[in-house]
Amino acid sequence: MATVECVHCNAINDPVQTSGYCEECGKRLPGGAPFSSGPSRSVRINKAVSEEREKAINRASGVLFAVAIIQLLCGGGFMLMLPMLEKDKQLVAGAIPMLMAVTGGVFGVFLLLGLWARFQPLPPSIIGLIIYVPLTILDLITSGGNIASILVKIFIIVGLVNAVTVAAKVPPAQPESYADDYSTD
Repeated sequence: MATVECVHCNAINDPVQTSGYCEECGKRLPGGAPFSSGPSRSVRINKAVSEEREKAINRASGVLFAVAIIQLLCGGGFMLMLPMLEKDKQLVAGAIPMLMAVTGGVFGVFLLLGLWARFQPLPPSIIGLIIYVPLTILDLITSGGNIASILVKIFIIVGLVNAVTVAAKVPPAQPESYADDYSTD
């Protein structure tokens, strides 16, 4: 097994196993190093950036999934109370299907945003914040809300802002140039 020292970071590599790229820094090993001629399609990302990106992915998707679950639990709990409100004639006709559609719709949107955030954390975090703030304002205007409801909504908004902030600091994953993967040297 021949090993080659990377000229960029001095790490020792097996060029055949790494397809001619350094395992530590991801840069091309010296030209005379033997390597397999097949193209390597793995994305090479600096480890520090990769850890930051993983943190951003976890934060963004975690907050978006939490919003979906909170919506489902709170909306579902409210749905269980609807028969009592209906019996007391406190509901407008057709309110139950509308509430079910809104609860299911918001749950579905944030669930999908959470799944998207597993791949790209910034866009779904921004969209989630853009969707959630107006919904919260509309809810507060129409129902007034109690202190617990308001605190939960503030907590969610702070989480979404934090997810956007963390995701905005991480550069998107970009593969290095693969043009030299096909060289015959």
